Amino acid sequence: MSYANIASLTKMARANQIISAIGSNGIMKFYTGILPSSPDIAPSGTLLASLPLSTVAGVASLAIQKGVVTSPGTGGTNGIYMLTITGTGIGAGGTFTVLGGVLSSISITANGQGYTAPTFSGFASAGLTGAAAIAVMTGVLIFNTISSATSVATGTASFVRVTTSGGTGILDLDVGTTNSYSVIMSNTFVAMSSTVSISANILIES
Repeated sequence: MSYANIASLTKMARANQIISAIGSNGIMKFYTGILPSSPDIAPSGTLLASLPLSTVAGVASLAIQKGVVTSPGTGGTNGIYMLTITGTGIGAGGTFTVLGGVLSSISITANGQGYTAPTFSGFASAGLTGAAAIAVMTGVLIFNTISSATSVATGTASFVRVTTSGGTGILDLDVGTTNSYSVIMSNTFVAMSSTVSISANILIES
């Protein structure tokens, strides 16, 4: 029995539950203020904009969360090298590090989507012999098209609430301008009557 596979399937099931809970024609609402401790709590900040989700909010998929070294190998040249990822799925990428002549770590730089049983290779490019690593999978929620919207107030967006079409809160997400945030904007400051849009539409289960 593989607990890693059970965990990844459970995470994908949770992404599916979120999609189901959002239902048809959900909304992504941008607020100022402090992130509430639960989506069940009404926001205390100002509503800046409401971006319509697609009729079906999104789809769940599997992605690569991280890589685990299973055999460090020998004879490598120290450095950072491109990782080769093969198998069904698209968009994943990463590097591996050789330290002290052995495979020391795997870094996933893009999680991708649609993967089932990806494999890692390319270690021979660093002169390694006998090195191996495996992929640890996770679930992702890939939103369908999220429309832009005109803002109704001025302020700095600090979090996003995803709701049903009737306004029931489903989940809260942090917002910022880098890939470390769940929702990425070019600028979190929103001026009244400006166009609000986002540049990332994939949520990754940690």
